[in-house]
Amino acid sequence: MTNNIELSVCIPSRNDGKSANFLNKTIKGVLENAGCEVEVIVNVDERWPKELIEDARVHYIHPSAPVGLRQGVNNCVALAKGKYILKCDDHVAFGENFGRILIDNHLSDNWVQIPRRYALDPINWKREERTLPRR
Repeated sequence: MTNNIELSVCIPSRNDGKSANFLNKTIKGVLENAGCEVEVIVNVDERWPKELIEDARVHYIHPSAPVGLRQGVNNCVALAKGKYILKCDDHVAFGENFGRILIDNHLSDNWVQIPRRYALDPINWKREERTLPRR
């Protein structure tokens, strides 16, 4: 079987019960808007979410003890099969064809791209009009 995965989306997620869990909305957004062959790899620190997206393109890692952000990303990347890797948080909305746009604009090997960030209205899961500052 040939690997046709173009983009691996790595999501380190800390479900500590203190913040709203938008993980499923984020995963659905990736699957619906990638515009390319995609897989999603989620490292879930602490508690399992009440509901999980069940899709052959989604893979979950649940360490026996919390490992933190950096190791969570590394855990996801270790399983990634895509030609390209995108790391995102567990509370992100994606634009239409975001994966295809990133891939088509990737000009060189070993190149890092940082997509534009916008503020997210978490109630309506829509982009707010204000732009966030670059990190």
